[in-house]
Amino acid sequence: MDSGNTETQGTQTKVGTYDPYYYDKINAAGLMQIIGWGNLTFYNAGITASPTDQSSVGLQYFMFTKTEQEGAMNPGRFGSMVGATKVVDGKELGQEIDLWAEHKYDGGFTILTRLGYFMPGSAIKGAIAGVERDSGYTQAMIQGKMSF
Repeated sequence: MDSGNTETQGTQTKVGTYDPYYYDKINAAGLMQIIGWGNLTFYNAGITASPTDQSSVGLQYFMFTKTEQEGAMNPGRFGSMVGATKVVDGKELGQEIDLWAEHKYDGGFTILTRLGYFMPGSAIKGAIAGVERDSGYTQAMIQGKMSF
């Protein structure tokens, strides 16, 4: 949980939203990087298993809300589509489910795959009049890494 503005942008006299600077965005607010810190409260539950010494899989669930309903939120790196939020009757930003798997090969090569799904909440769905934003977002990622 971090701080947010208690007033709308038109009436605010000071900035109360937490400025995250540089933080570990992947571990701090979902693997999809749709929601960023700043007027953010979130809950996270997950499980990780290592079926072999070289393989691991994980599943995470995030539930995001605005700390202060009147304040704006900071979108994450890939969250420009959710930047505008509803001020009245809209505190829920959404939910995210992330599934990932990683396998390390001999010689320093690693493959990481991730699949994420974001479901917008009431603060995002009704924020822009005439624009439908109630569909979920899916993100897939495959990364290869060579360590020397």
